[in-house]
Amino acid sequence: MDLTGRILDIFNKIRLGPWSIKYSLWPVHIVTACCGVEFAHVFGPGFDAERHGLLPMPGLRHCNLLVVEGTITRKMAKHLRLVYEQMPDPKYVIALGSCAISGGVFSGSYHILTVDEVLPVDVYVPGCPPLPEAVLGAFVKLQEKIEKKFPREEKPQPEYKIREELFRIEKVERLSTNEKLVTLVIGPQHPGSGHFRFFLVLDGDVVKEAIPDPGYVHRGVEKLAESRHFIAVIPMLERVTLTDPANVTLCYVHALEKLLKLEVPERASYIRTILAELCRIGTHLYDFAILSIFLGHSTGYMWCFELREYICEIFVRYSGSRHAITAIIPGGVRYQLTKDVISLIRNVLEKLEKGLRSFENIFLKNAAVKARLCEVGVVTKEDAIKLGMVGPNLRASGVCYDTRKVLKYEAYPEVDFEVPVMDEGDCYARVAVRVREIEQSIKIIRQLLDKLPRGPIVNPELVQLCREFGLDVSRPGKVLQIVSRATLPRGVSCARVEGARGLFYIHLVSKGDDRLYRLRVMTPSYYNLRGMMQAMVGYRLADVPAIYGSFGHFPPECDR
Repeated sequence: MDLTGRILDIFNKIRLGPWSIKYSLWPVHIVTACCGVEFAHVFGPGFDAERHGLLPMPGLRHCNLLVVEGTITRKMAKHLRLVYEQMPDPKYVIALGSCAISGGVFSGSYHILTVDEVLPVDVYVPGCPPLPEAVLGAFVKLQEKIEKKFPREEKPQPEYKIREELFRIEKVERLSTNEKLVTLVIGPQHPGSGHFRFFLVLDGDVVKEAIPDPGYVHRGVEKLAESRHFIAVIPMLERVTLTDPANVTLCYVHALEKLLKLEVPERASYIRTILAELCRIGTHLYDFAILSIFLGHSTGYMWCFELREYICEIFVRYSGSRHAITAIIPGGVRYQLTKDVISLIRNVLEKLEKGLRSFENIFLKNAAVKARLCEVGVVTKEDAIKLGMVGPNLRASGVCYDTRKVLKYEAYPEVDFEVPVMDEGDCYARVAVRVREIEQSIKIIRQLLDKLPRGPIVNPELVQLCREFGLDVSRPGKVLQIVSRATLPRGVSCARVEGARGLFYIHLVSKGDDRLYRLRVMTPSYYNLRGMMQAMVGYRLADVPAIYGSFGHFPPECDR
């Protein structure tokens, strides 16, 4: 028996081994899909997973817990296996979410696997995404399992064979054309990349070229839509951008309503706009939190996730879900905005205003943060237009363009708001524009609540159809039953919406049945990818996390 074996044997005899490992579970930092949003909340101030003895670690050799956060794509599987093999024994695996366990809403996709095909699993957590309480419960369950069975019984490694031809792996000589240049690979397992990988060509520590390698969260939404009922596409689209579900759903529903020639009641239009602005606030807070942790500013991370919990609470009270609210449907919305929810929204807006001012003081006005963000990652106005950037990243470079003002959809023509614009085009400007946008969103929501009209929240024609089919119409959400029986007329439709990170564009083709013949989804993170890579060129390696975080890049949104 070697030295390690003798030490483990002694620990086992005095029961010190299970006790020490039980309270020293260190998760490795790797995100596989959108369940990572909820996993981030677990380590925020609302739930504080560290009180259970959990501490995320950046280095693989220090970690003994791998949490698979949602879908595993074929492209991610190889790296997931590499991460697991480098972790020291004993090591454990927790599978989060329906997508990891069985494929979830993406079941049948050509590009996803279940976790059992790649890794041996100790604890499964159902849900899409699972609640933070369920994630904490999984940690406790694993701790109990460790205490009962130590040393851990080794499980056989799944026999899934990684196909090398599925991966785009550049060789150093293809990227570095000069002997003095060095190629650095960042991601997909990296504290500063998330589920995304890119290559940096360096001259010393100066970035000469930045090359993206997306696709680690590509779940084939557009192809899956061709085999699903057009209403069943909505839950998939929400998980493309889990922090901003109302805006992407609104874009898709606008395209459907053009085909179906459905009018939306005024009250429903107001509710849709409120949901869209709440998602805008929640998305910006999420992006601030991720940027904060990229910069080593853990207080900013905690502060933003505390504020974001209030947004999640509104969604729970309104729809029953913290993220995937699935409220916007063709012809209206599924749920009524009750007096209790309206009162909660007003209270949360007051809390957000106070919290936002405090965040500015501890983060935006922080001298260390300014030194990391100011005059770093500059994108000029001309370059921003040429590179096709959208949203707050475009407006931070001096371009005043907002789809809400241009198309004047939903209830936006009924409210007064400004479009924040800055000319600097650096990391600081991209963050500051988002802060100002949150202030404008609060202003918009208050106006909508003050003007909220009475009336139905779904198209009366759909309600009448429900009665003719003998369906219950006492609850407006039941109208979804009649919509799910509908077929689309033959035709082509498209729609644009201003999401939190920028423009959503959806183009769909119908052949006259209940399924889409073709769906094309363009997302803000995809539009901004070229601009983000270009912004890194000419700056130092230490600036890369700040530049990446300032763009609010969300890989599931980019990969679709």
